[in-house]
Amino acid sequence: MNRYRKGRVGARPHGTESRVSFRQRPVVLSLPRRAERVNPKELLARLDMASFVAELLGVPVPMRAGWIDGGLCPFHDDKRRGSFWIHMPEGRFVCFSCGARGDALDLLMKVRGLEFAEALDCVRRAAS
Repeated sequence: MNRYRKGRVGARPHGTESRVSFRQRPVVLSLPRRAERVNPKELLARLDMASFVAELLGVPVPMRAGWIDGGLCPFHDDKRRGSFWIHMPEGRFVCFSCGARGDALDLLMKVRGLEFAEALDCVRRAAS
């Protein structure tokens, strides 16, 4: 009987399954550049919030400030308007049906499916 097969098919002696030789280790050729530190609040303050949110959701830029009806919620299957509201000066949003809420950065991350760093880079390009 094979000494490696004690009860299980293909079993090996204790400790040998986790050993990785030097040649099998992945080689990292270059590390990604570290992004400069940016305060998200400063970026959002420099951004023209009304045009940014309107472009993101595909709605016309509103003529008035304050809370406006944002149309159908992009996060769930909405059948009628009235549950998704946007506060244009601050870029905040809230949906009273599904409970989604946040700022313009959260809206960008959820609508386009981006990670935080990618969304921050997108806001940085829009602010400059």
